[in-house]
Amino acid sequence: MASGSGEHTFPASSAQEWIWLASQMGTEAAAYNLRGYVQLPADLDPEIVRSALAELVRRHEPFRTTIRVQDGTLTQVVHADVPVELPVLDLSALSEADLDREIDLAEVAALAEPFTLDQAPLWRARLIRRPDCQTLLIVTHHAIYDGNSQPIFAEEIEELCRAAVEKRAARLPTLEIQYADYAAWQHQQIQSGALDAHLAYWRSRLAGAPPVHGVPTDRPRTADPHRPGAELVFPMPDGLRGALAPFGARYRASPAMVLLAGYAALLHRLSGDPTIMVGLPVGGRDRPELAPLIGMFVNTVVLRIDLAGDPTFGQLVERVRDTMLAALEHQALPLPRLVEALAPPRTAGVQPLYQLGFNYLGDVGLSTSNGVAHEEFLLELAEVKGRLEYRSDLFDARTAELVVQRYLHLLDSALASPATVLSALPVLTEAERQLVAVNWATGPTGSPGPDIVDLFRSQAARRPEAIAIRDGEASITYAELDRRTDELAQRLRTLGAGPEQLIGIALPRSAEVVVAMLAVLKTGAAYVPLDPAQPAQRLTYLMDDAATSVVITTEQLRQNLPVGTHTIVCTDHLEPYADGGADEAIAPLTPHPLGLAYVIHTSGSTGQPKGAMVAHRALAAHATWFVEQVGVTAEDRLLVLTSPNFDVFGQEVYPGLVAGATLVIAPPEGALNPTRLFETARREEVTLLSCVPTVLRHLVAHPGLASCRHIRNATCIGEQLTGDLAAALHAVLPVPLHNLYGPTEATIAVSAYTVAPETRVTGPVPLGGPMVDATFHVLDDDGEHTPVGVPGHLHIGGIPLGRGYLRRPAHTAAAFVPNPFGPPGSRLYRTGDRCRWRPDGTLEFLERVDRQVKVNGVRVELGEIEAALHAQPGVREAAVVAQPDRNGDKRLVAYIVGGAEPTELRSALRAVLPAAIVPAAIVGLAALPMLPSGKLDTAALPTPTEANGPAAAPTTARTTAEELVADAWAAVLGVDTVDVHASFFDLGGHSLLAGRVMARLADTLDLDLPIHLLFARPTVAELAAEVEQLLIAQLDQLSEDEAAALLAAQER
Repeated sequence: MASGSGEHTFPASSAQEWIWLASQMGTEAAAYNLRGYVQLPADLDPEIVRSALAELVRRHEPFRTTIRVQDGTLTQVVHADVPVELPVLDLSALSEADLDREIDLAEVAALAEPFTLDQAPLWRARLIRRPDCQTLLIVTHHAIYDGNSQPIFAEEIEELCRAAVEKRAARLPTLEIQYADYAAWQHQQIQSGALDAHLAYWRSRLAGAPPVHGVPTDRPRTADPHRPGAELVFPMPDGLRGALAPFGARYRASPAMVLLAGYAALLHRLSGDPTIMVGLPVGGRDRPELAPLIGMFVNTVVLRIDLAGDPTFGQLVERVRDTMLAALEHQALPLPRLVEALAPPRTAGVQPLYQLGFNYLGDVGLSTSNGVAHEEFLLELAEVKGRLEYRSDLFDARTAELVVQRYLHLLDSALASPATVLSALPVLTEAERQLVAVNWATGPTGSPGPDIVDLFRSQAARRPEAIAIRDGEASITYAELDRRTDELAQRLRTLGAGPEQLIGIALPRSAEVVVAMLAVLKTGAAYVPLDPAQPAQRLTYLMDDAATSVVITTEQLRQNLPVGTHTIVCTDHLEPYADGGADEAIAPLTPHPLGLAYVIHTSGSTGQPKGAMVAHRALAAHATWFVEQVGVTAEDRLLVLTSPNFDVFGQEVYPGLVAGATLVIAPPEGALNPTRLFETARREEVTLLSCVPTVLRHLVAHPGLASCRHIRNATCIGEQLTGDLAAALHAVLPVPLHNLYGPTEATIAVSAYTVAPETRVTGPVPLGGPMVDATFHVLDDDGEHTPVGVPGHLHIGGIPLGRGYLRRPAHTAAAFVPNPFGPPGSRLYRTGDRCRWRPDGTLEFLERVDRQVKVNGVRVELGEIEAALHAQPGVREAAVVAQPDRNGDKRLVAYIVGGAEPTELRSALRAVLPAAIVPAAIVGLAALPMLPSGKLDTAALPTPTEANGPAAAPTTARTTAEELVADAWAAVLGVDTVDVHASFFDLGGHSLLAGRVMARLADTLDLDLPIHLLFARPTVAELAAEVEQLLIAQLDQLSEDEAAALLAAQER
């Protein structure tokens, strides 16, 4: 390096470019403010301190430097002089308690006040007088100062003050160069190709690296550029501190390497990622002439830590050691230049290359938070303390506490047992294990109660004339329902119906199907719903699979049933028995609690349906729990909307009969005709609405729902319920919405979470906790309980558990596994649902395991994209699937219902989703194809049309504004023409080039254009439209003469 010629304008360093860019993207104005302290004697004259500070400002150019854009280039301007002010805050007369409070307030105020990068000075100081000493507080902008500058500043201030008191010349090291000389040298290194070998290393090392980590967040990322931060400071345990050095010696590793290995191991266990990307700050002062300088020299190297193959902790330490040493050999390449060269996909709100940081400070004190977090997690460790800084918009304080506890717990075990593989290292502390394995995992304990038949009979005896069912114009009282079910039960008994016998029911949603179901239960037998509208081949399979000897149907529907050896019982041909005959025949029978109540066939992975078996005890437990959970009373009128062929039909029927309420059968077309459905709900004064979320979204959009004022409760089940849908319902009907969850194999529903009308839920609505006598276990791939907030596979146990699959022992054994946490012989059902515990002890559903896909090597949760689509204007319904393209690779395809334009929608999604998970094609449909259950029929989704495939012909600029923007892009990107609909980032643009484009446009138009506009409007057409609006707003504020002058300047 050589000293410059004394010019006042120099190129900005790479670090300054990076910081300037972040400040232009809408980051908090004070995000890069740093603070430092110097302790001085109480009797030291403040004027001596001010003079020392003035000498330091004269001696170190960064204290006289500002950052400006000149001719489209970012520069640092060194001023000949800047004012040196040192206000004094005298707190010497305060008590200790008041003193600490006032000092904290002064520090917070000084740190929160922003700097303007093109206005000097980029620092401020204050002298705080205390009873026993004085503290010089200095706040600087990171563009001129780094952590290693602080000890230089403190030493030189102290020496200058001592020299003034002792009336001698200060003994300070000679400064051979200044920071601006370093910046010029850095630019020369980059332009000369001296760093090309380092760039080649990083290209190879980071090729194919994951763009975003998989550590689960408490809240989703957004495009908001603000990154609020918080910190948690904690002590380093004595035992851990003492073990670090000898442990590291065994593996030729420094304490930093060992501590980083523990951090990587924890992140791996929390995310499941086989590769962890961590940013590691390095001092950047590897040349002797830089040692005494104040300035921003810090660089960050990106460590790609390999955790594949489940290594032991000792092996991981060796991997981290080798990774860190290699990275330090190539630390000369500035991170901004690396990002520019690699041009990784950029998404607003997501830092490129890494989002997790680590720093080891040794015997140097910890940093302090300024309320902004530059990484999502930053673990900073010193000898006696540690600090976890985290983005508070993504993580709760409780999550940060758990991360620290897990880190220390895992690291303690790893140091004691380095031969243990990472998957076997304990992550859960005993306190957290108690929560997720016992307290939250176990529902309330209930007591054995009557079965469904006895519960119904109690209501029939108590309120015989009350209406049990309304079906169109027909009414059935409880006494009539009891009699009719007795009569049918007697007929079935004469045909051999009894315990463990399966009776087919081929009836549509109607009062008759309720009669048939209850009659079968009265015989002690079990029923199998059959849909008469299904193909004969499928009906034959279901009836053969269930070995049904009797099928209940009607004379009209029997023609749809396959011919066989079974006996047909038509409900429209039944004749009443003599008084008392039916009662005498069936009254003594009480089904066994574990006896079979019904079999519901569910889709199978092999294509053949499997019959899920449910016992009488489980069915009764569900009905009584639902009554208590939702608050069903005899005054309620429950809408029966679901098809009888699905288990949710039982939830719409049995709780009402158990509570003595009235069942209101929906019209045959159900939710397909909302107008008629709501007419029925109004006429019948329905109080409880139950449906799947897809149907609820459809109903909420219909104006008729608002007129159903008798509804006082609503329930959803079968799909993920989102907060926006709950809010949409509450905007129409302010009633509690109960989100129920449960698979068919665990008796309809096993948990509930109630969203009150005044509650606002962001994202998915939680599932709640386990119902009475149920257990939930969220387990990882090794069968261990996952920590709070970490996804795992949900396993359900307890009384609601079904008996397995009918005549499918292999399938039953695979899905109903031994319960290692319960009594001998108990089982757990593996749901296939990925869930996680929330800090409040409720369960959150994330996704079906089979809906987790990888696209271009990136793990994708389809539900995340669907939620983003639902949040866009003009999208009423949305579904996303992964489909193979012509090369066999997976691509994401979105299907939407509504008026949203696919091109505009993709642009909107880029602002809220990582680029890797923005759908490659968006297909508009009149309606999403649905199964009879109301769930999405993914097999019926059409392939994308040609309009979503090949790109349209390039479109050139059509307006003056588009020409200006396109010209700026072309000049910066080095291309001849630009398609006005192409994304800046798809054309090779990156954040630094974005800064140059916006600076060029700002100069041309004399307009303030923040860089984050380009991220929000990444095409020429979008950005030009925004620029036009800003110009109009500016012209509206000018006089006619001023406006004419401005337009003339812009035309030139």
